[in-house]
Amino acid sequence: MGTELLIQYAEHFTYVATFVLLLLCGLGLPVPEEVLLVISGYIAYKGMTSIYLTGPVDFLGVLGGDLILFYIGRGWARGIKGHNIIRRFIGDAGLGKVEHLYGRHGTKAIFIARFISGLRLAVFLSAGIMGTRRSKFIITDALAGMLDIPLWIGAGYFLGSDIDRVLRYAKDFEYLFIIALPFVIAIIVILYLHSKWKAPFE
Repeated sequence: MGTELLIQYAEHFTYVATFVLLLLCGLGLPVPEEVLLVISGYIAYKGMTSIYLTGPVDFLGVLGGDLILFYIGRGWARGIKGHNIIRRFIGDAGLGKVEHLYGRHGTKAIFIARFISGLRLAVFLSAGIMGTRRSKFIITDALAGMLDIPLWIGAGYFLGSDIDRVLRYAKDFEYLFIIALPFVIAIIVILYLHSKWKAPFE
């Protein structure tokens, strides 16, 4: 779907358009979520919507799409866990270990996936399949959303006069995030190991 067509659609249907598109984006619509958020901020910049109402509407659209994926995973879990072939190769103990591992590290995966559209579908489905608590999923997803959703809406609103350039950055953001992620993880690991090494000597 072309960017110009998306802008025209958003300008015509305003809040409903952005809410529905963001909801569908969570379900696999082949449009970067960041682009939709920028467009949402852009139509607020043009005075067609209120920037104060745009944020909550977009936030609900984003989380709504994520929750649908989560519940689809929940529904699949019944079939996967009860399937004889799965149990034969993995066993109840194996399934328990997978669930335990996801229970320990699933929060990190959910948080990171919010910033990478290519991971969202797989991770959010897995969160439902592995029995992640609904409250844990919502809180983690919402906290991550509070970081990137206002950023992209604000970019479309405050930089609306240069919308073409902002949209190009929005399309490339995922690749930049993926490139930067290993460096961020390395820094966190180094700081963690340094604190562990330093603690016994204090």
